Amino acid sequence: MERVVVGCVQMQMRLPQTLDELAENLERFMRTAEAKRARLVVFPQLAGLMAAAPITKGARTGLLKTADLARRSNTSFWTRTRARLAGTLVAGMLKADFGQALEQTLLQRPDDLWQSYVQVFSDLALRHTVTLVAGTTYLVDPADGAVRHLSLVFGPDGELLGQQAAVTLAASELGFVEPGAPWQVIPTPAGRLGIFIGNDMLYPEAGRLLAYAGAEIFVGLGAATSPRTYQRQRHGLLARVEENQLYGVMSFAV
Repeated sequence: MERVVVGCVQMQMRLPQTLDELAENLERFMRTAEAKRARLVVFPQLAGLMAAAPITKGARTGLLKTADLARRSNTSFWTRTRARLAGTLVAGMLKADFGQALEQTLLQRPDDLWQSYVQVFSDLALRHTVTLVAGTTYLVDPADGAVRHLSLVFGPDGELLGQQAAVTLAASELGFVEPGAPWQVIPTPAGRLGIFIGNDMLYPEAGRLLAYAGAEIFVGLGAATSPRTYQRQRHGLLARVEENQLYGVMSFAV
């Protein structure tokens, strides 16, 4: 396999006000990757959720977006003050509230969610002429209409090259999200990719299936709120790499 420079994005989650704001935020990572001549750029698990934020509905979701402004250093005093007040109203409710708003939008506007996600990451791949593994999000799968935890892969021309859904679901996803089909290799100009989402990387069977199918690079997409979760998934991917003697790359949301 030829030498390939890979850009692994580690990022903090934010709720953007618009898709343009999200694209501008992600552009910072892409410029760094381009400066390093990366041909493959990998965004982490759940990073795609940020593309859903501008089109979700609900007063509390609006408060959450306002509260997120408090963390930004370039906002005005009054904006930060208003944001902090909003934050006190929804403290500790980010996950639950945004999850409810997202579930509603998935039921009512699945095509809009799909389009906003594709637009942001496809444009980034095209503008920087790289193969791009988009951060995961929850989408209605066009194949059968089921809600899945998905990552899409885009080529340097912005075209969709393939997708992978999480096969091993988290407990919080059960009853709402359907597991994906068995893991599949996605051919790209940067190599043949096998993608693991979250806990998928903990299982030896996943690595063997992908290795037998001709994968060249294992891509792990993770999200961690604690060192323990991070180490568990990282060690899982390292084990899959060692067992199958393939390259591995991992990207985390923190």
